[in-house]
Amino acid sequence: MDPSLSIIMANMAHAREGTLMYDPFAGTGSLLICCSHFGAYTVGTDISPPVLRGAEAGKNVMTNMDQYGLKDRLAGLICLDTSRTNLIRRPLFDAIVCDPPYGVRAGARKVGKKETSSDFVAPTHLFGDGVRIPQCVAYSVSEMLADLLTLAGQILVMHGRLVFWLPTTYEFKDSDIPQHACFELVGNSEQPISTVWARRLITMEKVKPYDPSYKVIVTEANPAHTNFAKKVFHDPMRRDDGDVGLRDLDELRAQAKHERQQQWVEARRQKLKMKKKLFRGDREAAVSSPSPTPEHETTPMSTCSPPV
Repeated sequence: MDPSLSIIMANMAHAREGTLMYDPFAGTGSLLICCSHFGAYTVGTDISPPVLRGAEAGKNVMTNMDQYGLKDRLAGLICLDTSRTNLIRRPLFDAIVCDPPYGVRAGARKVGKKETSSDFVAPTHLFGDGVRIPQCVAYSVSEMLADLLTLAGQILVMHGRLVFWLPTTYEFKDSDIPQHACFELVGNSEQPISTVWARRLITMEKVKPYDPSYKVIVTEANPAHTNFAKKVFHDPMRRDDGDVGLRDLDELRAQAKHERQQQWVEARRQKLKMKKKLFRGDREAAVSSPSPTPEHETTPMSTCSPPV
């Protein structure tokens, strides 16, 4: 996350002394650092253990916080899937600040069971006996936003804020923003990214206590963030099937491979068809054109006498 954008998000979340901030998609901790800089205590979670541990020894979220002298402001880092956890389900945090994954660099993931494979059994010498690494399945933008608003309604205190980025194309309408009875919209700002897509910084404030009967509502039938990765990259392996959720990646890979094979076969067929057409045209042209004049019947060129 760009530092200036992190500062803007921290300001929109009202990060200050005595507040508790939460980032459910912590990554390398850029938002945690910024909120801690303004005096808030922070908690971060992420579904990816390698991201939290860091790619290299001594380079992770904790060392990043320590570098800025903010290690004492980090209340905790937890590896979990926020769509399935029951670790926190009561009003506790003053704000949620996050940049959810939406399929630009990589598709979002959540814990889920694949039909075609089983869980990975962790090495015994690392984790002990019987430890299994849960599988992850694709996580659509629509599902992720619905889970995020539901989670925020449960764990934010009254007048707490939810600040997040919403990916969208330039076909965006205000009705694309998901709605929840607990929240009212207080901020909606656009950041252009390219000629094809942008993202919007959405800020919501909790104005009503959470009730399990409250559901996330999107009034727009086909919001701009639906099938977002496919719209931007035309990539079938990142396709979002809306309410049905993302298809299994194995199925998408097989479908993409089949489509590539069909495209290759069709291109080969067209190439052979063109060759036959050209060959047939050359033969017809050879039959219809007059025979060339034999070499011995050509008019001889006049010769010039050598200069005297």
